[in-house]
Amino acid sequence: MIIFARVFVILVSLIATAYPQTKLSDLQSKFNALRNFRVNFVQVQNGKEVLKGVFYYRNDGSMRLEMSNYEMITDGKTVWNYSKKQNKVIISDFNEQDASMLSISKVINDYPTKCEVTETTLDGKSGIRLVPKDNSLNFSEAFIIPSGDGLVGTMKIQSGTSLFEVRLSGYQTNIDLSNNLFTFTPSERIRVIDLR
Repeated sequence: MIIFARVFVILVSLIATAYPQTKLSDLQSKFNALRNFRVNFVQVQNGKEVLKGVFYYRNDGSMRLEMSNYEMITDGKTVWNYSKKQNKVIISDFNEQDASMLSISKVINDYPTKCEVTETTLDGKSGIRLVPKDNSLNFSEAFIIPSGDGLVGTMKIQSGTSLFEVRLSGYQTNIDLSNNLFTFTPSERIRVIDLR
């Protein structure tokens, strides 16, 4: 799960840097104008599918990641990591500096200057190649292939000896997302570990 969270943060940082600087302000404006979104994801690591699920985002810092046996939820203040398989939830304070906490807005608005950005072709599709200017980001090289609607469709990230691929599909933007999606109230049967 932490791998997906880090990959997603990298993905979002790459969204912010994926276009030449002349288009960056348009992308930031588009992202900052979104109230929320829902997107399906599949993560592939070294050629093998390792995670899939649904990611929800709201511009107030609320996020939810749903997979078959795991959920990660935050309202921007508290984080709930719920393992269905282990029937337990770990509760902690939200920390915007922690990469696994998916600080998307900060990444999109603050990270753009940290990569060298070039246009390239990958797997026969036009895309963007990103190489960090220094060691402050958790990858050595990444490629973004936009979807038909201009959002990120596929991303490949080289980090050390591992190759991660994230495929995003079925974006739904500015939809009705209930506040209940971004909180978690454990039942009496769920073991609670509260680290706050």
